[in-house]
Amino acid sequence: MSIISHRQTTNETCLPALLWNQTSIDNRRPSLYVCIIAVLTHSIFWFQLVICPTVRQKSMQWLYAYLITDILLLIRFFVTFIVHTATYECIVNQTWSAFVCYTEAALDNYLNITEVYILLMLKSFSIEMFMLPILN
Repeated sequence: MSIISHRQTTNETCLPALLWNQTSIDNRRPSLYVCIIAVLTHSIFWFQLVICPTVRQKSMQWLYAYLITDILLLIRFFVTFIVHTATYECIVNQTWSAFVCYTEAALDNYLNITEVYILLMLKSFSIEMFMLPILN
């Protein structure tokens, strides 16, 4: 299959659509439900953080950083889902298609690697906090 296809009615050159087929949408629907639940959980947590200033502590900075990258991953999932389910059949602009493809590939990897490092720091920080009273 070639990357560039031609429309039957005009001489306009079109890129293949970014649309997912129905099977792909059905396979991602459980992930959509999980992400909606995650957004609700995040909303409750951030609402509690705004309402109760006593929850804001310096020792929780790595947890906040992890939750922020988690929110960015959720936003990325929803944007990707919308782009792939609401795109028109013919994409004339090659720049838009390239932007979507590169963003999907790079942003997902970057955010996942960032979350791994944050989890590592959370683990290191929790071990330090646990070992400190034992060593003293």
